[in-house]
Amino acid sequence: MRRIFICVLLLCSAALRVAFAQEQLAPFSSVIGNPSPGEVQEWTFTAVDGEVISLIVEGDEGFDPAIELVSETGAVLLTNDDYNYPATTSAALQAITIPFTGTYTARVRGVADTSGSYTLTRLRGYADGFLLNGFVSSQSWVSDNDGLEIGLTDGELALSLVGNDASGFVVDEAGGRLSDYYAQLRVEVTDSTAGWVVHMTARQQQTDTYYLLSISDDGLWRFLLRQNGADTIIRDWISHPAIVTGEAEFEMGVLANGTALELFYNGSPLGHFTDAALSGGVVGMGIETAPALDSAVGATFRDLAITTPLASPPPVTRLILEDPSSMARSMEHQRAIPASGILALNVPEASVQYSSAGVSRIALGRGTTYRNVVMAADVSILPAESVQAGCGIYLRSADEENYALAYLDQTGAF
Repeated sequence: MRRIFICVLLLCSAALRVAFAQEQLAPFSSVIGNPSPGEVQEWTFTAVDGEVISLIVEGDEGFDPAIELVSETGAVLLTNDDYNYPATTSAALQAITIPFTGTYTARVRGVADTSGSYTLTRLRGYADGFLLNGFVSSQSWVSDNDGLEIGLTDGELALSLVGNDASGFVVDEAGGRLSDYYAQLRVEVTDSTAGWVVHMTARQQQTDTYYLLSISDDGLWRFLLRQNGADTIIRDWISHPAIVTGEAEFEMGVLANGTALELFYNGSPLGHFTDAALSGGVVGMGIETAPALDSAVGATFRDLAITTPLASPPPVTRLILEDPSSMARSMEHQRAIPASGILALNVPEASVQYSSAGVSRIALGRGTTYRNVVMAADVSILPAESVQAGCGIYLRSADEENYALAYLDQTGAF
């Protein structure tokens, strides 16, 4: 049996020269390359299952870059060239959902043998760096608790609090109010006498209205909606394999996309939720002491980074084949489909056999009309030796003679 996947095939010229870069491409960092005509430069990085990353390549004048994302098995997963032509010749892969933990390679080359220098940037979330390393001394972080001590320097924000089961939050009221974004910060708990909880707010609209991601010292996390001081628990305290009990330094992240909210710990996804209560706001943070006498907590927040979607997102021309839910989530991240969509039909397996010329069809989802759909399938073809055969998907079927058909034959033609 020959297995053929519905995807775009990428043909690589054997004349291209590959240069292997030694430097690892870390999140929220950039590297500079200067390939000669026909040279491909490679930059490697590690990523975890479910992490959402973006790669953007900006070339100097005269250099037209293209980018490929390659798995550790050598498979080309995604490609892009001129994500918003003719406004820019930059290449971008936005909000890619990493399919498995491992080492990946970003390949950069010049289109049509152009040469020159470029800057390759790896971000988490989206591809537009709205705010990177966002703690600066000129900001005005306001607290909701007079007992919360605030120390602000360029690069970090320190909070400390003393009291029995006390909490305190800070927010930069002059910060940008955003609806769709990815926000991340690094937390280090520097002092604790009886236990601690650290918080990150999302879409905060006022002092007591926001979404709240919380991490505790006993390795649990929680997510809730706070409106005018009243709490609605979205996910109560629960453990996660990525969270290490007692770990005092880690990254917290929130991806907001329409009505979808996704939470991250050190890049790994904690949970995905849909809620339409708050549509936009700022990012804040806080700490909480344990319910014990003389309880105290001190924490330092660093590396605040916020990314937003590109005004003209790269077109999605290729999917990383996974289970249906993961592919749908990936297309939501890439803004190819709205986050409010649903997985309407999932068929584990179907087959059709035909021995005469023409198209034989098997109808799935009969009796239901879909609009604005995305369809994908893993197709296997078992043709007779002397017969050319094809297999694929048909859609928009009006009747037995009027429909759209997308198919491959056993030679790979489509």
